[in-house]
Amino acid sequence: MDWSAVMVGVVELLLAFGLGFLTVWLAFRSFSRLTLDLDEMNELKQNNTAIGVLLASIVLSTALIVRTALYPSISTWQTVLHRGFSCGDLLVCLGITLFSFFFSAMLALVSIWSALRMFLRLTLEIDELHEISRNNVAVAVVLGALIVVMGLFLSHGVQSLLSAIIPMPSFERIQVMGMP
Repeated sequence: MDWSAVMVGVVELLLAFGLGFLTVWLAFRSFSRLTLDLDEMNELKQNNTAIGVLLASIVLSTALIVRTALYPSISTWQTVLHRGFSCGDLLVCLGITLFSFFFSAMLALVSIWSALRMFLRLTLEIDELHEISRNNVAVAVVLGALIVVMGLFLSHGVQSLLSAIIPMPSFERIQVMGMP
């Protein structure tokens, strides 16, 4: 058994768990604070399925964007852990990962919230948030689809922006099959 590969796997699993949980919590709480028209926690307690659909789509879309944006950071962690590392390498990786996480999560939430607000303003025939508070699942599914589609479209753009802002550290040459 390759213990270094096991160590890399454990670190990656812990990192994924922590960042995944933090993404879900951050998306859920941020949206709850942004929607003054809705009391999400009370509506969830009252078994409002429409609110559940809306919140689930926000969480899913945010996670899609953050996950895609974190790929370069995870790749950097894998490289550092496989080749050996110094304290400085770990601090650089940690800084890159934390900045990438918070930047992509903030950008995801602001973008999703902006898209949702634009859509709500363009559809004058219906007050979607009022309908969702009345447990109108059909409206929640439509808004949920909008949110997930925005997450799919935004994910690559956020990753590209992060790649332009954060230069990934270069590491020494890696030998492949004994070649110099």
